[in-house]
Amino acid sequence: MEGVYSKAYVEVLEILKYIPAKEYLKIPQEEILELERYKDNNYEFNYDVNIPFEDQTILKETKVILITLFNKYFLSNVQKAKLKRILNYNDTVVNEKKSEKYKYDDIFEKNSSNDIKNIKNNNINNSELFMTECKDTFINKIINKIKKIFYKK
Repeated sequence: MEGVYSKAYVEVLEILKYIPAKEYLKIPQEEILELERYKDNNYEFNYDVNIPFEDQTILKETKVILITLFNKYFLSNVQKAKLKRILNYNDTVVNEKKSEKYKYDDIFEKNSSNDIKNIKNNNINNSELFMTECKDTFINKIINKIKKIFYKK
């Protein structure tokens, strides 16, 4: 994970080079120094100004860092509220997709209905399906006696 964020810092620093100087100065120097300190020096990223930002191939972590920076240093209170609504909406959509994909009620329903179909197709009695006979073999009896000896002490 650390490698991904160090690459994201490189991307953030490169993207910040293309914002107006007046806006860049709004970011505290300590924040920039931290990004510089933890960036991956071996990773190279080139921001192409001819391609819209949405079409740039950047890491998700880079987007998160940029959103955080813009939220902290550039946005007005109205814009912050709007961004918060957008992020909450996105979280809701993602959670709904997850709940659709992993419906807990349906998981058990599907499995039990498949079991019933298999039973009907194979003409198996319920008693044969759920009752199994445990037979103690000679070796199992010896192992159980040894266990009893150790557990008594």
